[in-house]
Amino acid sequence: MTGVPVDDALLWRTLTATIDDVVIPALPPGHALDTAVQLTGLARYAASRPAADPDGRARRLREALGSAAGPATATALEAVLLEASQVLVGAIRGADPEGVAAKVRAMLLDQLDEDIRIAAPLLETFSGHPATDVEPVERGVPAGELDRLVRWFSDVHGGPVGVERAIVISGGHSRRMLRIDLHTPAGPAAYVVRIEQGGTFGTDGTLEAGACARWRRQASRWPRSGGSMDRRYSAGRSS
Repeated sequence: MTGVPVDDALLWRTLTATIDDVVIPALPPGHALDTAVQLTGLARYAASRPAADPDGRARRLREALGSAAGPATATALEAVLLEASQVLVGAIRGADPEGVAAKVRAMLLDQLDEDIRIAAPLLETFSGHPATDVEPVERGVPAGELDRLVRWFSDVHGGPVGVERAIVISGGHSRRMLRIDLHTPAGPAAYVVRIEQGGTFGTDGTLEAGACARWRRQASRWPRSGGSMDRRYSAGRSS
């Protein structure tokens, strides 16, 4: 112990580095690895998020509202947001002679962009999608998992299959999504594979897939190492 104060941001950055450098490299693909990645997102978010500023947001919105703003005493963010929504609804109906709605909309979009920027570590690690318009770098499917997929698809197609492309679309707390392009005995085939991982937000993927008309679903299970069958897989072929 040095007795020197350490701020919270430094502690969160240290936690992130420990998970990245020590924990994640030691974990195989699956639920534990996805959870560790999400912990880094939480730590990065905690280290970088600014203090909430509802008064500042309300003030900027009132400036955008201008003459359309309500009484000067109505400065709480919820009250100003209500005024802003009324202006936007009025503009849809054609009641915006001074063009206030465009200014309000621009301000609300700026505040939304700010929220997305702050939440970027959570969006990247919980949804699998970066909070930017930049095309993400493709992530390959781990060899062991790809081998099991190839064996199962070979059974489905009644003959050997070859993999042209296999990437991870997203990996969240409850499921992972893969894109698999194959050469099969019947010709090329493209699949989206959904892996149920039993996380907090887990749902029955077979029911959800059945509601999606653009996929013809085939569902099955195959064992992980050790012969267990505790993960559910479903594959939807593009129409």
